[in-house]
Amino acid sequence: MAYSLFRSALPRLQQFQYEERREKTKPNGKPILCSTQCGTAELECGFPAENIISTTPVEDCPFLCPICKGLPRYPVEIKNCGHLFCRCCIHQVLRSSGAYDVTVAIAECPICKKLFSHKDSIDISSSSRCLYNLYNSTDLRCTYGCSHTSSPSGMLEHESWECERRPVRCPNSGCKHQATDTDMEKHLDQCPNRRLYCPQCRLPKRASDKHNCVSALRATIDLLVGDRIATELFVENLFGEPNATFFGSEGDIGTQRLEREEQSLTHNHQLLEETVDGEINSLD
Repeated sequence: MAYSLFRSALPRLQQFQYEERREKTKPNGKPILCSTQCGTAELECGFPAENIISTTPVEDCPFLCPICKGLPRYPVEIKNCGHLFCRCCIHQVLRSSGAYDVTVAIAECPICKKLFSHKDSIDISSSSRCLYNLYNSTDLRCTYGCSHTSSPSGMLEHESWECERRPVRCPNSGCKHQATDTDMEKHLDQCPNRRLYCPQCRLPKRASDKHNCVSALRATIDLLVGDRIATELFVENLFGEPNATFFGSEGDIGTQRLEREEQSLTHNHQLLEETVDGEINSLD
């Protein structure tokens, strides 16, 4: 219970990242990490044309993006003229128009020069299912050089989450180490910033940290006391306005729920204080 309450005091971003890593794990317990190139031009613009598996010349493929000359990872069609581009490439065209916001920009089609806006570029998976199925029937080799072959949609998932040669970053907070997915498994077992749990107080700590159970338990109490005071002030301010409504017209229901949450928080805090006092006494 001490750890679950302690983790609730961590920054929201760290909580979110921890939950994401815990939900996506390999059979050996190691986290499944996203490629560091996700969100960059390498995994947003088109697949390299040389990765296309075809018995005909690659230049004859009707789905190549005219801008990056690759097979779009996220193909969009300009509905005004029907030309096909990478989503990343067409956004760059809109940005080059000089508008502050891409969603309100107006630019010329790089091929026919017709004007179009952001709302005119439509994902072909929603605009034309038949066209998307034809596009997705193309076979590709992995960009990272492994032996895997797949359709564009399958290759996007493979390069982002599955390829053993994809570059990944260590998920431990404070560590900036980058390596291939295969090498990262070795690093995670030796990372100085990896999370461990003290066998005595059961609180989390970094492998490289000098841990003092008494200090850690007292710091946990201080965090929880601060959370409790903030909650009590919020409840007091809310109850101090008799006509205030909470959750729209359901003011009474919201107030009753806050009362129950306050009682639960007080009870949990008392139990935690008793548990921590016992741990400190046993350590002393």
